[in-house]
Amino acid sequence: MQQRKTSSSHIVNTDCIFNMETSFALTALCVCSLLACSASQRVLSNLTVSPSPDQALGSTLRTSITLENSNFNIGWWFGSIRIYRCIFLPPGSINCAVGATVTSRVNASRQIASTGVTIDVNIFNLVPTDNGLRIQVLDSLNVTLDAGKILNVKECTNLPSPVISNITTSPCGFGCKGTFSCESGYSGNGTGTCQNNAMWDIGTSICNKICNNTNIPTNSTFQAPTSGTTVSPNTQTLNCIGNYAGTVTAQCLADGNWNIISYDCNGTCDQRMIPSDISLNNSLMAVSQVGESVIVPCNAGNVTYIGIAYANCTGPGQWESSNCSGELFYTAL
Repeated sequence: MQQRKTSSSHIVNTDCIFNMETSFALTALCVCSLLACSASQRVLSNLTVSPSPDQALGSTLRTSITLENSNFNIGWWFGSIRIYRCIFLPPGSINCAVGATVTSRVNASRQIASTGVTIDVNIFNLVPTDNGLRIQVLDSLNVTLDAGKILNVKECTNLPSPVISNITTSPCGFGCKGTFSCESGYSGNGTGTCQNNAMWDIGTSICNKICNNTNIPTNSTFQAPTSGTTVSPNTQTLNCIGNYAGTVTAQCLADGNWNIISYDCNGTCDQRMIPSDISLNNSLMAVSQVGESVIVPCNAGNVTYIGIAYANCTGPGQWESSNCSGELFYTAL
Protein backbone atom coordinates (compact mmCIF):
# COMPACT_ATOMS: atom_id res chain seq x y z
CA MET A 1 0.00 0.00 0.00
CA GLN A 2 1.49 3.32 -1.11
CA GLN A 3 1.41 6.50 0.98
CA ARG A 4 1.92 10.19 0.19
CA LYS A 5 1.58 13.52 2.03
CA THR A 6 -1.30 15.84 1.26
CA SER A 7 -0.96 19.61 1.24
CA SER A 8 -2.09 19.64 4.85
CA SER A 9 0.71 17.19 5.72
CA HIS A 10 -1.68 14.25 6.41
CA ILE A 11 -0.43 10.81 5.42
CA VAL A 12 -2.90 9.32 2.94
CA ASN A 13 -2.96 5.88 1.33
CA THR A 14 -2.66 6.45 -2.42
CA ASP A 15 -4.56 3.26 -3.25
CA CYS A 16 -7.39 4.63 -1.08
CA ILE A 17 -7.64 7.63 -3.41
CA PHE A 18 -7.66 5.26 -6.37
CA ASN A 19 -10.46 3.09 -4.96
CA MET A 20 -12.65 5.60 -3.18
CA GLU A 21 -14.68 6.19 -6.32
CA THR A 22 -15.32 2.48 -6.94
CA SER A 23 -15.92 0.98 -3.52
CA PHE A 24 -17.98 2.24 -0.62
CA ALA A 25 -16.24 -0.24 1.67
CA LEU A 26 -12.83 1.07 0.73
CA THR A 27 -14.16 4.60 1.16
CA ALA A 28 -14.78 3.82 4.83
CA LEU A 29 -11.31 2.30 5.02
CA CYS A 30 -9.69 5.42 3.61
CA VAL A 31 -11.72 7.76 5.78
CA CYS A 32 -10.46 5.81 8.78
CA SER A 33 -6.91 6.27 7.56
CA LEU A 34 -7.43 9.98 7.15
CA LEU A 35 -8.93 10.19 10.64
CA ALA A 36 -5.88 8.48 12.12
CA CYS A 37 -7.90 5.62 13.60
CA SER A 38 -4.85 4.12 15.24
CA ALA A 39 -4.64 7.01 17.66
CA SER A 40 -7.82 5.98 19.45
CA GLN A 41 -7.52 2.18 19.44
CA ARG A 42 -7.68 0.51 22.83
CA VAL A 43 -7.51 -3.24 23.45
CA LEU A 44 -10.12 -4.45 25.93
CA SER A 45 -9.22 -8.14 25.78
CA ASN A 46 -5.78 -9.31 24.69
CA LEU A 47 -5.29 -11.58 21.73
CA THR A 48 -6.02 -15.20 22.63
CA VAL A 49 -4.39 -18.00 20.66
CA SER A 50 -5.62 -21.59 20.74
CA PRO A 51 -4.27 -24.20 20.86
CA SER A 52 -1.26 -23.05 22.85
CA PRO A 53 1.65 -23.42 23.46
CA ASP A 54 1.86 -26.18 20.81
CA GLN A 55 -0.12 -26.70 17.62
CA ALA A 56 -0.44 -29.95 15.68
CA LEU A 57 0.32 -30.13 11.99
CA GLY A 58 -2.94 -29.81 10.07
CA SER A 59 -4.80 -28.19 12.96
CA THR A 60 -6.64 -24.87 13.02
CA LEU A 61 -5.24 -21.89 14.91
CA ARG A 62 -7.98 -19.79 16.48
CA THR A 63 -7.36 -16.20 17.59
CA SER A 64 -9.59 -13.55 19.11
CA ILE A 65 -9.25 -9.95 20.30
CA THR A 66 -11.68 -7.35 21.64
CA LEU A 67 -11.24 -3.61 21.08
CA GLU A 68 -13.10 -0.58 22.33
CA ASN A 69 -15.86 0.32 19.85
CA SER A 70 -14.28 3.53 18.67
CA ASN A 71 -12.46 4.14 15.37
CA PHE A 72 -9.87 1.47 14.64
CA ASN A 73 -7.84 0.11 11.76
CA ILE A 74 -6.03 -3.11 12.58
CA GLY A 75 -4.36 -6.00 10.82
CA TRP A 76 -3.50 -9.58 11.67
CA TRP A 77 0.06 -10.40 10.74
CA PHE A 78 1.32 -13.96 10.37
CA GLY A 79 5.05 -13.73 10.05
CA SER A 80 5.63 -11.07 7.40
CA ILE A 81 2.19 -11.43 5.77
CA ARG A 82 -0.88 -9.45 6.70
CA ILE A 83 -3.58 -12.10 6.56
CA TYR A 84 -6.54 -9.98 7.69
CA ARG A 85 -7.52 -6.33 8.03
CA CYS A 86 -10.47 -4.77 9.79
CA ILE A 87 -11.61 -1.15 9.94
CA PHE A 88 -14.37 0.08 12.22
CA LEU A 89 -16.25 3.38 12.23
CA PRO A 90 -18.88 3.72 14.97
CA PRO A 91 -21.69 3.17 15.43
CA GLY A 92 -21.67 0.08 13.23
CA SER A 93 -19.69 0.46 10.03
CA ILE A 94 -17.12 -2.32 9.87
CA ASN A 95 -15.16 -3.36 6.79
CA CYS A 96 -12.87 -6.36 6.90
CA ALA A 97 -11.05 -8.51 4.37
CA VAL A 98 -8.83 -11.58 4.21
CA GLY A 99 -5.48 -11.15 2.49
CA ALA A 100 -5.59 -12.20 -1.16
CA THR A 101 -2.78 -14.74 -0.79
CA VAL A 102 -4.36 -16.63 2.12
CA THR A 103 -8.06 -16.80 1.28
CA SER A 104 -8.04 -20.61 1.29
CA ARG A 105 -6.53 -20.80 4.78
CA VAL A 106 -8.11 -17.92 6.71
CA ASN A 107 -11.63 -17.02 7.77
CA ALA A 108 -12.93 -14.54 10.31
CA SER A 109 -15.99 -13.30 12.12
CA ARG A 110 -16.79 -10.23 14.22
CA GLN A 111 -19.35 -9.17 16.76
CA ILE A 112 -20.20 -5.57 17.64
CA ALA A 113 -21.54 -4.92 21.13
CA SER A 114 -21.92 -1.89 23.34
CA THR A 115 -18.93 -3.09 25.36
CA GLY A 116 -16.60 -3.56 22.40
CA VAL A 117 -15.90 -5.19 19.06
CA THR A 118 -14.69 -8.80 19.10
CA ILE A 119 -12.93 -10.17 16.05
CA ASP A 120 -12.05 -13.85 15.58
CA VAL A 121 -9.52 -14.94 12.95
CA ASN A 122 -8.77 -18.59 12.20
CA ILE A 123 -5.89 -20.10 10.22
CA PHE A 124 -6.55 -23.57 8.80
CA ASN A 125 -4.27 -26.50 8.08
CA LEU A 126 -1.06 -25.47 9.84
CA VAL A 127 2.02 -26.68 7.95
CA PRO A 128 5.69 -27.17 8.93
CA THR A 129 6.70 -23.80 7.47
CA ASP A 130 4.28 -22.08 9.91
CA ASN A 131 6.49 -23.18 12.80
CA GLY A 132 8.29 -20.24 14.38
CA LEU A 133 6.03 -17.59 12.84
CA ARG A 134 4.44 -14.99 15.09
CA ILE A 135 0.72 -14.21 14.98
CA GLN A 136 0.16 -10.63 16.13
CA VAL A 137 -2.10 -7.62 15.72
CA LEU A 138 -0.79 -4.25 14.47
CA ASP A 139 -2.49 -0.94 13.79
CA SER A 140 -2.41 0.94 10.48
CA LEU A 141 0.91 2.55 11.45
CA ASN A 142 2.40 -0.89 12.17
CA VAL A 143 2.38 -0.22 15.90
CA THR A 144 1.93 -3.46 17.85
CA LEU A 145 -1.40 -3.69 19.64
CA ASP A 146 -0.78 -7.24 20.82
CA ALA A 147 2.44 -9.20 20.27
CA GLY A 148 0.50 -12.46 20.22
CA LYS A 149 2.47 -15.70 20.19
CA ILE A 150 5.13 -17.53 18.23
CA LEU A 151 3.77 -20.80 16.87
CA ASN A 152 5.27 -24.18 17.74
CA VAL A 153 3.81 -26.38 15.02
CA LYS A 154 4.72 -30.03 15.54
CA GLU A 155 3.54 -33.59 15.08
CA CYS A 156 2.36 -36.06 17.69
CA THR A 157 5.34 -38.23 18.57
CA ASN A 158 6.04 -41.56 20.27
CA LEU A 159 5.12 -41.67 23.93
CA PRO A 160 8.02 -42.21 26.37
CA SER A 161 9.03 -45.59 27.81
CA PRO A 162 7.51 -47.87 29.03
CA VAL A 163 4.94 -47.19 26.28
CA ILE A 164 5.51 -48.95 22.95
CA SER A 165 4.12 -46.68 20.21
CA ASN A 166 2.96 -47.84 16.80
CA ILE A 167 2.32 -44.82 14.54
CA THR A 168 1.95 -45.66 10.85
CA THR A 169 1.42 -42.11 9.53
CA SER A 170 4.39 -39.78 9.09
CA PRO A 171 4.30 -36.97 9.89
CA CYS A 172 1.56 -37.61 12.41
CA GLY A 173 -0.54 -34.46 12.65
CA PHE A 174 -4.04 -33.53 13.77
CA GLY A 175 -6.37 -36.55 13.55
CA CYS A 176 -3.57 -39.09 13.13
CA LYS A 177 -4.13 -42.45 14.86
CA GLY A 178 -1.71 -44.49 16.93
CA THR A 179 -1.83 -47.76 18.84
CA PHE A 180 0.03 -48.28 22.09
CA SER A 181 1.14 -51.23 24.23
CA CYS A 182 3.52 -51.67 27.15
CA GLU A 183 6.94 -53.10 27.93
CA SER A 184 7.34 -56.21 30.09
CA GLY A 185 6.42 -55.59 33.71
CA TYR A 186 3.65 -53.17 32.79
CA SER A 187 0.00 -53.55 31.88
CA GLY A 188 -2.05 -51.47 29.45
CA ASN A 189 -2.85 -50.74 25.81
CA GLY A 190 -4.96 -48.38 23.78
CA THR A 191 -5.62 -46.44 20.60
CA GLY A 192 -5.14 -42.68 20.50
CA THR A 193 -5.84 -39.72 18.23
CA CYS A 194 -3.54 -36.73 17.79
CA GLN A 195 -5.32 -33.60 19.07
CA ASN A 196 -4.95 -30.01 17.83
CA ASN A 197 -2.44 -29.28 20.63
CA ALA A 198 -0.12 -32.07 19.40
CA MET A 199 -1.01 -34.27 22.37
CA TRP A 200 -2.54 -37.75 22.29
CA ASP A 201 -6.10 -37.89 23.57
CA ILE A 202 -5.32 -40.93 25.71
CA GLY A 203 -2.69 -39.05 27.71
CA THR A 204 0.63 -40.53 28.73
CA SER A 205 -0.40 -42.81 31.63
CA ILE A 206 -1.19 -45.81 29.47
CA CYS A 207 1.12 -48.32 31.12
CA ASN A 208 0.83 -49.23 34.77
CA LYS A 209 3.42 -51.11 36.79
CA ILE A 210 2.68 -54.71 37.83
CA CYS A 211 3.43 -55.58 41.49
CA ASN A 212 4.10 -59.09 42.79
CA ASN A 213 1.63 -59.86 45.60
CA THR A 214 4.21 -61.94 47.47
CA ASN A 215 6.30 -58.79 47.98
CA ILE A 216 3.76 -57.06 50.21
CA PRO A 217 5.61 -56.19 53.47
CA THR A 218 4.13 -58.04 56.44
CA ASN A 219 4.51 -58.54 60.19
CA SER A 220 3.27 -61.08 62.71
CA THR A 221 -0.30 -59.75 62.53
CA PHE A 222 -0.96 -60.42 58.83
CA GLN A 223 0.65 -62.20 55.90
CA ALA A 224 0.96 -61.63 52.16
CA PRO A 225 -0.66 -63.80 49.49
CA THR A 226 1.42 -66.70 48.25
CA SER A 227 0.88 -65.90 44.57
CA GLY A 228 -0.60 -63.45 42.06
CA THR A 229 0.02 -59.92 40.79
CA THR A 230 -1.68 -56.53 41.06
CA VAL A 231 -1.64 -53.62 38.59
CA SER A 232 -0.87 -50.15 39.96
CA PRO A 233 -2.67 -48.29 41.50
CA ASN A 234 -4.97 -51.13 42.57
CA THR A 235 -4.98 -52.61 46.08
CA GLN A 236 -4.99 -55.92 47.92
CA THR A 237 -6.99 -56.56 51.09
CA LEU A 238 -5.33 -58.93 53.57
CA ASN A 239 -6.88 -60.63 56.59
CA CYS A 240 -5.25 -60.41 59.98
CA ILE A 241 -4.04 -63.69 61.48
CA GLY A 242 -3.54 -65.37 64.83
CA ASN A 243 -4.83 -63.41 67.80
CA TYR A 244 -5.72 -60.45 65.57
CA ALA A 245 -8.95 -59.61 63.73
CA GLY A 246 -9.54 -57.14 60.90
CA THR A 247 -7.98 -56.31 57.56
CA VAL A 248 -4.95 -54.59 56.04
CA THR A 249 -5.01 -52.73 52.69
CA ALA A 250 -1.86 -52.59 50.57
CA GLN A 251 -1.54 -50.49 47.40
CA CYS A 252 0.60 -51.27 44.38
CA LEU A 253 2.68 -48.16 43.60
CA ALA A 254 3.83 -46.83 40.23
CA ASP A 255 7.39 -48.01 40.90
CA GLY A 256 6.32 -51.61 41.61
CA ASN A 257 6.64 -51.35 45.39
CA TRP A 258 3.86 -51.74 47.95
CA ASN A 259 2.50 -49.26 50.48
CA ILE A 260 0.32 -50.18 53.45
CA ILE A 261 -2.43 -47.55 53.26
CA SER A 262 -4.76 -49.00 55.88
CA TYR A 263 -3.99 -51.12 58.95
CA ASP A 264 -6.81 -52.40 61.09
CA CYS A 265 -5.55 -55.48 62.92
CA ASN A 266 -6.97 -55.49 66.44
CA GLY A 267 -5.80 -57.82 69.17
CA THR A 268 -8.32 -60.48 70.22
CA CYS A 269 -8.72 -63.26 72.76
CA ASP A 270 -10.32 -66.62 72.00
CA GLN A 271 -12.92 -67.21 74.73
CA ARG A 272 -12.27 -70.96 74.48
CA MET A 273 -8.81 -70.23 75.84
CA ILE A 274 -9.97 -68.64 79.10
CA PRO A 275 -7.90 -70.47 81.73
CA SER A 276 -9.72 -72.95 83.99
CA ASP A 277 -8.95 -73.23 87.70
CA ILE A 278 -10.82 -74.30 90.81
CA SER A 279 -13.11 -71.32 90.55
CA LEU A 280 -13.70 -71.21 86.79
CA ASN A 281 -15.42 -73.58 84.43
CA ASN A 282 -15.66 -71.97 80.95
CA SER A 283 -17.91 -73.03 78.07
CA LEU A 284 -17.79 -69.85 75.93
CA MET A 285 -16.86 -70.12 72.22
CA ALA A 286 -16.66 -66.55 70.81
CA VAL A 287 -13.85 -64.01 70.34
CA SER A 288 -13.31 -60.89 72.47
CA GLN A 289 -11.45 -57.71 71.59
CA VAL A 290 -8.57 -56.52 73.75
CA GLY A 291 -10.05 -54.56 76.66
CA GLU A 292 -13.31 -56.50 76.74
CA SER A 293 -14.52 -58.61 79.65
CA VAL A 294 -16.87 -61.60 79.64
CA ILE A 295 -18.87 -63.30 82.36
CA VAL A 296 -18.21 -66.98 82.94
CA PRO A 297 -20.05 -69.52 85.10
CA CYS A 298 -18.77 -70.50 88.54
CA ASN A 299 -17.67 -73.97 89.51
CA ALA A 300 -15.35 -75.03 92.33
CA GLY A 301 -14.70 -78.75 92.37
CA ASN A 302 -17.88 -80.52 93.54
CA VAL A 303 -19.34 -77.23 94.74
CA THR A 304 -21.57 -75.04 92.57
CA TYR A 305 -22.03 -71.40 93.44
CA ILE A 306 -24.72 -69.00 92.44
CA GLY A 307 -22.50 -66.18 91.18
CA ILE A 308 -20.22 -65.02 88.42
CA ALA A 309 -16.59 -64.68 87.46
CA TYR A 310 -15.06 -62.11 85.06
CA ALA A 311 -12.44 -62.84 82.43
CA ASN A 312 -10.60 -59.82 80.98
CA CYS A 313 -8.85 -59.82 77.57
CA THR A 314 -5.74 -57.80 78.44
CA GLY A 315 -3.74 -58.38 75.25
CA PRO A 316 -3.76 -60.51 72.11
CA GLY A 317 -4.42 -64.04 73.39
CA GLN A 318 -4.01 -62.95 77.03
CA TRP A 319 -6.72 -63.56 79.64
CA GLU A 320 -6.88 -62.56 83.27
CA SER A 321 -9.73 -64.02 85.32
CA SER A 322 -11.21 -63.33 88.72
CA ASN A 323 -12.07 -66.07 91.23
CA CYS A 324 -15.66 -67.12 91.41
CA SER A 325 -17.59 -65.65 94.29
CA GLY A 326 -21.14 -66.33 95.30
CA GLU A 327 -23.48 -68.27 97.55
CA LEU A 328 -23.09 -72.03 98.06
CA PHE A 329 -25.84 -73.82 96.12
CA TYR A 330 -25.20 -77.50 96.70
CA THR A 331 -22.50 -80.06 97.37
CA ALA A 332 -22.29 -83.16 95.31
CA LEU A 333 -21.98 -86.43 97.28
